[in-house]
Amino acid sequence: MSAASDHIKTKTLLCLFLVCASWGSCYLFIELALRSFPPFLLTGLRLCAAGLLLFPLLRLFGHRELPTLADVKRAALNAFFMSVLSAGLMTVGQQYVPSGTVAIVM
Repeated sequence: MSAASDHIKTKTLLCLFLVCASWGSCYLFIELALRSFPPFLLTGLRLCAAGLLLFPLLRLFGHRELPTLADVKRAALNAFFMSVLSAGLMTVGQQYVPSGTVAIVM
């Protein structure tokens, strides 16, 4: 095997480890946060925090256009499906199922 092939394998394993660690820890932290917050409030806070972090980053990295009213309407529809039907119901279910099982299923 060449040095380049070994380098690619190392990078791939590192990326796989980072994805698994961040994915699994996300559900662990959700389980811990559920001790203090109701499920749908927790989901809403998580998604709002993500949006509040990503919007300035987009502006910082050169995306200067502000969203139009049509963009906001589409985002609101997507937010409903993400926060209520997807992440919200997953968070409700995580009250009854261990976080490791939820991470594998999701």
